[in-house]
Amino acid sequence: MLAAIGVTVPGTRRKTVGYCVDWTEQRHHLSGAVGAALLDCCIERGWVERKPNSRVVRILPAGEEGLNDWLGLDTRTLADA
Repeated sequence: MLAAIGVTVPGTRRKTVGYCVDWTEQRHHLSGAVGAALLDCCIERGWVERKPNSRVVRILPAGEEGLNDWLGLDTRTLADA
């Protein structure tokens, strides 16, 4: 499924997949090499952008469409999650 949008997970000593809870927001997220590769791909596609000097990412209009087409994800509901 990741390959369908061009996500390539590099060979690395980093953990392949991790499940994390962000300590500041207490929200679950994907970590490890897969999480980083997915974020990089979404940034390259113009789906998300990073907030300067922060770990925060913002979903862009192209990302709303792209994530909906790829995963059936309605990103409008994420703000309320």
